[in-house]
Amino acid sequence: GSRPLVERPGARRWPPPPSANMGDDEREPPGVYTITNEAGEAIKSIGFSGVAKAEYANGDIYEGHFQDGARHGTGKYTYFSGDVFDGTFENNLKTGLARVTYAKGGYFHGHFEDGLREGEGTFKYTNGDIYS
Repeated sequence: GSRPLVERPGARRWPPPPSANMGDDEREPPGVYTITNEAGEAIKSIGFSGVAKAEYANGDIYEGHFQDGARHGTGKYTYFSGDVFDGTFENNLKTGLARVTYAKGGYFHGHFEDGLREGEGTFKYTNGDIYS
């Protein structure tokens, strides 16, 4: 689904891509998940800091850094749809420069703020068109 556009002074929100469903699965996962450390051992997420893998009930997977139990630092988030976010998180929210590769083709390479695409970036659509 689409979210209403939110304007901030000095920032430009990217329009939703014209290709069907491109990026529609970029949302927060459900709260239930299992977390394993680099050795594959199950660990408690509460207060965990370090590198781990979280597997969510809906099939999403996050592999990367955690701080105090939250996605924080660099990581790779693979949605059940096959879309992949590769970038940085801050307190569970996407932030900074990142790349989203869409399972149906195309990608977005650009900036995120508060979990949303924000500011400058480049979309490459499934038909080969590029919007920057």
